[in-house]
Formats: sequence, structure tokens, C-alpha cells
Amino acid sequence: MGEIFEERRRFTRYPIYCPTQYKCEDSTPRDSAITMNMSEGGGLIAIRRDISVDSGLIFRFYFKQQEFLIRSRVVHVQHGLENGLYNIGVEFLEKSPDFTLNFYDEIEAVMLLQRKIKEARGQDVTMAEASMKWYSDAPGWQ
Repeated sequence: MGEIFEERRRFTRYPIYCPTQYKCEDSTPRDSAITMNMSEGGGLIAIRRDISVDSGLIFRFYFKQQEFLIRSRVVHVQHGLENGLYNIGVEFLEKSPDFTLNFYDEIEAVMLLQRKIKEARGQDVTMAEASMKWYSDAPGWQ
């Protein structure tokens, strides 16, 4: 008998690669990172250094129209990835009221670009690919 998987997330995750920077709440150095997927309540983010569950992080997300600082908490860490990165799942704890509205505007813009690319090429393009194109000239993109 198969087990039934119960989705625990409150918000839909979107497969977008959004540039970001982060720092641990207890230290000063900032480092760049990239989202693997994201929702208004959290995301999966690839970083270069190991970090522990329950660590507090502050993210700076670069959307096309605005940047946002969001206090977050690490809820899980995927260690030992082949590319030398760590995938961390984070829950957003504190964010500005404008974040949610701007987040969905960004998702809508990436989906529109996805359709335009598909029409121009005559072939499917993933939302992740469209998001890379969308953010390629954003201020925080590395």
C-alpha cells in the first residue's frame, strides 16, 4: 500500500531563480545565493556554505522594481550536493507588507516572459529558464 503524502506548505512554490544575498543574523559578512523555488512564505535557496537548522538569516531579494529585506529561519539543509552548494529551506518570518504584492507581480512577469519566449522559439521553456532571463540584468545578479 502506498502512503498518501500530505502537503504541509501554505503557499504555492514557484520554480524561479531569483538573485539574493544573505547574512546570518549573528555575523556581518554577506554572501550571494540563488533561489531554486520560492513562495510568499519561504523558499529553497542554494548557498555556498554549510549552515545549521534554526539559524536566523536576513535575505535581500532583488525584484525588478524593488528590493526586499526578509528575516528568515532555516528549516532544513540538504548537505553534500555535487556542485558544492547547500540547498536550504527557509521560512520567511518578517517581511514588508509590499513583499507579497511585488512577489506575485514578479511571478506574473516571469510567466509572461515564459510565454513570449515560447512563442518566439516555437518550443517550451521552463519557468526556471524564463526567470534566469528575467533576472539577468537585476542589480544583485552574480
